[in-house]
Amino acid sequence: TLDVVRASTFAAEVSGSPEKAHQYKIPVIGGHSVVTILPLLSQSQPALPSSLLSDKTKRKALVHQIQFGGDEVVQAKDGAGSATLSMAYAGFRFAQSLIRTKWLNRSGVVEMAYIYIANNEHVSTATKGLKYFSVPVELGPDGIQKLLPIGNIDDHEKEMLKACIGELKGNISKGVDFVNKL
Repeated sequence: TLDVVRASTFAAEVSGSPEKAHQYKIPVIGGHSVVTILPLLSQSQPALPSSLLSDKTKRKALVHQIQFGGDEVVQAKDGAGSATLSMAYAGFRFAQSLIRTKWLNRSGVVEMAYIYIANNEHVSTATKGLKYFSVPVELGPDGIQKLLPIGNIDDHEKEMLKACIGELKGNISKGVDFVNKL
């Protein structure tokens, strides 16, 4: 959710309406290290201007800003902290979605979550057999109802996905090794 918040904020800024960041919904799949943060700008709601998506330089700059947003905050704080407020807001948004689905007995609420996907054929096929990946999930009164497909991605995102998968394999392996040593 943190990367979704960043993607929405930066997309609204480059679209000239920073005050409308809360209206933007941009799925961010993958992981949470630079190359593995994959914003699906082609799926933005509302849609991003085609002039942004077709301009390789502008698009690359926006993707870079989303991927390195956390690093920029740490640098701005001179290493003395991270994006605490952004993390709190992202956590609040996710918790709010969970609470709303439970208390209001609602289904169909969609959030992004980094979760175990190996048992989900349509998602794990797209991610070349990775066991963990950030994907859209449908929440309901009993938690995660189902994993949703990544959807159609454009050629630029397909190339980024290849790099994401390669890097994420190593990240997952390190994480699993770390947990197994506990």
